[in-house]
Amino acid sequence: RGLGDVYKRQEVKIDIAELEYKAKSYAQSDAKKKSTGAWVGGSTLASLLASPLLGGGLTIIMAYNTGGDTDVPIAYTMDVKNKYGENYDALRIFSDSYEKEYKALVRKKQGGSAWMGTGLGFAINLAILSALLSSN
Repeated sequence: RGLGDVYKRQEVKIDIAELEYKAKSYAQSDAKKKSTGAWVGGSTLASLLASPLLGGGLTIIMAYNTGGDTDVPIAYTMDVKNKYGENYDALRIFSDSYEKEYKALVRKKQGGSAWMGTGLGFAINLAILSALLSSN
């Protein structure tokens, strides 16, 4: 590839809708693979130790507001570079869309898992309380 190729590729008109769609599709696929079992376990434990309202509630708030930060995988960046060359704007649009979508999806998934763990902790607390009350 010569220098002329680089300049020519930078002049390719950026299809913003296509870049955003592709970035969101990749992010959705990657977010589905993200495990949230630790959020279920953590919120269950927090609910058991500090009550579902306090322990579970704090875990839920944390789950919806932390994590999900990621870097765009190199393979995806290379896909954009193959079409647009070293076009900074195309890479930025793609990266911003991917990171924003991935973060939102992961946080939503974490929040759902924290709710599940809090419910599980609440049910266990009820079972323990019921067993203690029935034994007296």
